[in-house]
Amino acid sequence: MALHETLLSWPALAGAFVLYVLALYTYRLTLHPLAKFPGSKLAAISLWYEFYWDGYHRGQYIFRIKEMHEKYGPIVRITPDELHINDPDFIPELMPVGGRRRDKYRRVMQLFGFTEAAISTVEHDVHRIRRGAMSRMFSKDSVRRLEPIMQANLEKLFARMEEFKSSGQPLNLFPFFSAFTNDLIAEYAFGLSYNWLEAPEFNKSFFEMITSFHEVGALAVQFNWVMPLINSLPLSILKKLSPGMTEFVQFKSDLMAKINRVCARHQEGMDDKTVFDEILDSNLSDFEKRPERLMEDAQNIAIAGTETTAWTLSVITFHLLRNPAILQKVKEELRNAIPDPDVPQSIKMIEQLPYLTAVITEGLRLSMGTSNRQERVCPDEVLVFTDGDKTWNIPKGTPVGMTTPLIHLNPAIFPAPLTFDPERFLANPKLKRYLMSFSQGSRQCLGMNLAYAELYLVLSGLWRRFGGPESKEGEGVSGGRLELFETDETDVEMVYDLFVPYAKKESLGIRVRVLGS
Repeated sequence: MALHETLLSWPALAGAFVLYVLALYTYRLTLHPLAKFPGSKLAAISLWYEFYWDGYHRGQYIFRIKEMHEKYGPIVRITPDELHINDPDFIPELMPVGGRRRDKYRRVMQLFGFTEAAISTVEHDVHRIRRGAMSRMFSKDSVRRLEPIMQANLEKLFARMEEFKSSGQPLNLFPFFSAFTNDLIAEYAFGLSYNWLEAPEFNKSFFEMITSFHEVGALAVQFNWVMPLINSLPLSILKKLSPGMTEFVQFKSDLMAKINRVCARHQEGMDDKTVFDEILDSNLSDFEKRPERLMEDAQNIAIAGTETTAWTLSVITFHLLRNPAILQKVKEELRNAIPDPDVPQSIKMIEQLPYLTAVITEGLRLSMGTSNRQERVCPDEVLVFTDGDKTWNIPKGTPVGMTTPLIHLNPAIFPAPLTFDPERFLANPKLKRYLMSFSQGSRQCLGMNLAYAELYLVLSGLWRRFGGPESKEGEGVSGGRLELFETDETDVEMVYDLFVPYAKKESLGIRVRVLGS
């Protein structure tokens, strides 16, 4: 046999591959720039360790990372190229405001399936340009101009609650509140609403789509070809693989149609003022205004503007119904501030209510926002972290993550972390600096002001009209009473990290019955 035939034989190729892997793993454990950092050796040598916990075991790596911190300390190496820090006081350093550059981690951005939306933009400077083009539309003043639309949608929400009161059927809060948040963001972004609040099941297929999207996240992070492949598959094949993914492709097609409509109306000089009209009016280059790029921002706005705020509303409603004494304090504060529940009040006034504010803040803590690792890459400076015993110099360009659930459920900061206790923020308002529900720093969620406005408006309107199961006559329950239906803490507490927190698999959701006064 000739030499080249021997070298190319299967045993030789297999042996070469084994030698390559051994050399790679040896390098990562000994000579790699992160070799000196503590953590699991399996995590240090291969990304397959992360995938084993997040892919095979469905969103469990966050809990393994927590165990690593308990064993090795507040800074650990969690993949060959990535560190994780579990120290709340390091948040301002990892996620600073101002001009200190922080890129995102390109590998993790693969889970979105797009690269040109503001949220998935890796480079700090490009992100600032894209974000700046639409930031004015998400300012407090701009959001407050939405109040008439919000109030109209709130009345639709109450009308649907009347239907459930009449039918006696349990109401699943997450799709219910998602219909409200989506109708609002769709009208603001595109100038037209999906009218999900009037849909029989609040567009159930959307939530099947969202779940399918989150379920494939671990695979998409591990392999950069997953989302491009999904995007390229014919619908006939996708239908056989996953109905949710079929809905996802159709959802994107619908968004593209909406973007084309906005672009056409804008070109015709129509006097609309949507988020995307703001982008088209901006100083961005024509390349940045391509419909294909705008569609990526539309996808993010439509999903992010729907599910996280709706989940927070659901979690807060659960805890208020579970804690009648806290609900009573909320209702008393609202009754004093809004004597007539049928008279709309401005969000600016409602935001001044201290107890309701504390309830919302505690709800944001327990609902998390997103549960994924929030990585930052510092391209210009060596980050310095002190764990109390040792000072660590983190090499430039190293992805460093912090995770919302580990911060929000840290018992050293929030004693009895799973307990819903708004009083903690009244006793110590500075605790709010540890909240990561909207991230922090220059990459903080653009829709934060809109989310807060929705939380204040819905919760004040809901609890001024409705009461809990223990409400008495004369306590302001003109709309009726709510009580939990076959729902407990296990339907609220996070069991899986699928980019957003998921409860137990068998959960049927946070459900309530709408009863008469």
